[in-house]
Amino acid sequence: MTIGRPRLRLATVVPAHVPAATITEKLTAALRGVAPEIAVISCLIGVPPAPAADLVIAATDPNAYRRGAQRLAALGTDLALVQHSIGHPGGQHLLGLSNELGRRGIPCLVLLNELPLSMRPPDADTVTALGRAAAGVLVLSDAAARLLAHQRLVAPDAIAVLAERKPGAGRPSLNASAALLAGVVHLVVRRTVEREPAPVRHSGRL
Repeated sequence: MTIGRPRLRLATVVPAHVPAATITEKLTAALRGVAPEIAVISCLIGVPPAPAADLVIAATDPNAYRRGAQRLAALGTDLALVQHSIGHPGGQHLLGLSNELGRRGIPCLVLLNELPLSMRPPDADTVTALGRAAAGVLVLSDAAARLLAHQRLVAPDAIAVLAERKPGAGRPSLNASAALLAGVVHLVVRRTVEREPAPVRHSGRL
């Protein structure tokens, strides 16, 4: 195999027309630089017409999520990174997508980019269900990880922190966060191949 040639396919599933979705877009853009062995398949959730992507899922059609998972599998997806925005319409349908991918042996990571201090019961139930079905849940701060664990929404050992503001160090670079994401991707895919069900956290924290 040629050095630098993509050998893993990561599908990113993000809501279209949602400002918070740019964090996944920025992470995957940086990922191309720090981990060229990972190819990115873009999937957007929104009402067509949506921005250009490899795949578009209609946000309000529950069956579209299952069909979308089937299409991602056909594209050779090794792992899906699903961004969930709390309270976003159609968020509850993401479970259908992750379950369909799971039936096809494709693991999912769930990225929660924003966590309110308190959630409506339906939103909390969605987060819990997604966390149980996922290979791991990614957050952007230690505070978010503590919140999920404290409210017992996600098991602590299933949570990985991609970025944290360290005292005096400023905000971590996107490249640093993308490198952490690449590490999680490789870890989950390897464990899936080895059929080793284990949390994404290692060495105490990513």
